Amino acid sequence: MNNNYTEVLVKVANHYGIHCQINKLVEEIHELEEAIKSRNINDIMSEMADVENMLLQVKYLLNLQEQISEIKMYKMERELGRINSKKDGVLQFSDYLKCDKNEMSK
Repeated sequence: MNNNYTEVLVKVANHYGIHCQINKLVEEIHELEEAIKSRNINDIMSEMADVENMLLQVKYLLNLQEQISEIKMYKMERELGRINSKKDGVLQFSDYLKCDKNEMSK
């Protein structure tokens, strides 16, 4: 991450504090949900940036960066294990019902 970005993120996070930033995170997550439903890519990108900024601030304020990195890696490795365990590496029809890749491209 860019040092200037990190400096700004830390200043903003420290200015508002954890309680305000958790409330703002909830608000931004709701706005992202609405943007996803609208399927407007520009709105989605903007709201994703807002949510990511808020998540990074909350992680910083709660000093959770390392723990969350470990959890993220565990979850990705677990998902990779699920993918690799599929019969012949081919998804079954029931898998498509769970996650329709084409649906998000509309």
